Amino acid sequence: MKLAEYKSLLTDLQRPGSMSDQNARKWFSEQAQRLNIRPRNIMAEERENLTNRVKMGFLYMFFYEPKTRNKLEYFDKYPLVIPMLLERNGFNGLNLHYIEPKYRLILMENLKPMILNENVSERQRLKLTYRILQRSSRYKYYKPCIKNYLYNNCKSLFLKINSEDWETALMLPTERFKKSNKKDVWKESRGIINGYN
Repeated sequence: MKLAEYKSLLTDLQRPGSMSDQNARKWFSEQAQRLNIRPRNIMAEERENLTNRVKMGFLYMFFYEPKTRNKLEYFDKYPLVIPMLLERNGFNGLNLHYIEPKYRLILMENLKPMILNENVSERQRLKLTYRILQRSSRYKYYKPCIKNYLYNNCKSLFLKINSEDWETALMLPTERFKKSNKKDVWKESRGIINGYN
């Protein structure tokens, strides 16, 4: 199923007379869990949005095998990332899978005005964003999401997710943690957010 089809389902739930936005999102998330959504299938369905490079300030999903996977406590095999710093051999970005969907939505709503600001250059936009993330408590959910990715360990093309599909992508259960489960990862992330870890 394409992202637009999932989005259509979510939009139908938010029409007047249906459920509240919060209830609709919760219901959608529960139903999506039952559908056994596979990231690989989404990437295959969205072939026209696959690219071999990332740009700062966009949202991407891809298949990743960390160079140090044997040393890591856990990792996400299909990151959902907003690149923030591009380097010669890789990039640094926010992998939104490291926080629960409701926190993803909050963080993305706070980031959208900066990310989608067309009056600022791509490089300035994300430098500014990173500085703001560090200084403002309203962006606290970013802390467990900052990860580094090496191009050599990206084992697929990058699926660029169009901005109109961001909310849908954030709600879909496409995280695939290895060596741990998402509930334990999210619990640890809450500790990082709240300053316990």
